[in-house]
Amino acid sequence: RKRFPEIAIAFFCHCPFPSSEFYRMLPAREDLLRGVLGADLVSFNHFDFVRHFRNACMRVLGLEASQSRLEYNGRLVAVSICPVGINPDDYIDVNQEETNIPETTLDPDETQSDDTQEEERADDMARRLRQ
Repeated sequence: RKRFPEIAIAFFCHCPFPSSEFYRMLPAREDLLRGVLGADLVSFNHFDFVRHFRNACMRVLGLEASQSRLEYNGRLVAVSICPVGINPDDYIDVNQEETNIPETTLDPDETQSDDTQEEERADDMARRLRQ
């Protein structure tokens, strides 16, 4: 923001934003909020995360807030909900015969647990880093 004050900045948080009760326990809580508030638009994919962010800004930084805006350093920062996803109608047709997506079933004996797959990925990455 300091380097390019005239540029429009948007920040989209793909992960859940914690409630202010949890957020207040973070040592760098004020710096993190100030960094995000450098954006002109802060967006989350769920209403609860917008509410948590707004409450954290009010409780931790003492900011004034409305439902869709926060005032920070003499600027208005827009806060919005923007659900991210795909339109399933683009991929699934009501008539299975017309779709190009093959129908598959998983045999429980052939699938691995998520933990096992995660361990294999971590081992593979560690091997590549050692090379």
